Amino acid sequence: SRLIGQIQQLTGLLAGTMLHNVGYDFLKIGRNLERADMTSRIIDVRTESLFLSDTNEMFPFEVIQWMSLLQSLSAYQSYRQRVQGPVRRGAVINFLIKEKSFPRSVYHCLGEVSNGIQRLTNNRNVLQKLKPFMVLIRKSPASKMPKKDLHEFLDELQKQAADIDFLIRENYFQIR
Repeated sequence: SRLIGQIQQLTGLLAGTMLHNVGYDFLKIGRNLERADMTSRIIDVRTESLFLSDTNEMFPFEVIQWMSLLQSLSAYQSYRQRVQGPVRRGAVINFLIKEKSFPRSVYHCLGEVSNGIQRLTNNRNVLQKLKPFMVLIRKSPASKMPKKDLHEFLDELQKQAADIDFLIRENYFQIR
């Protein structure tokens, strides 16, 4: 808790005192790309035990486990405000992957990466990779996927995030 608090304090300090120039853009791009990747990994690991059956049956404590997943991403309050309904598998997965206004959703994070990249020069190839990636997320039926398909989809998200990271490093940090 102390470490998380210190990191949040540092993030606030940087946002409030650092010039919002290219350096700050790279800071935000890196933070959001990492956050998108980690969110997908947490969903992947935490949902492994939550797909107890491919039926619609509710097993004891399943709702508590989905709530725990939301809480592990500091998403429970935001989920409740946005969804305004019961905690259910499909709604939770959609929220954590596709919610445009939640700062830890994969889609929101990639939107922030895209915004940062757009302010940089030499951005064409990164933006060309990001756009279809974001369309893939928006159009995916992630909330209805069985466990195996969701796992493969999340793996693909992680691969795409790694590809974007590679393009950013190649474009902006490669010593030639």
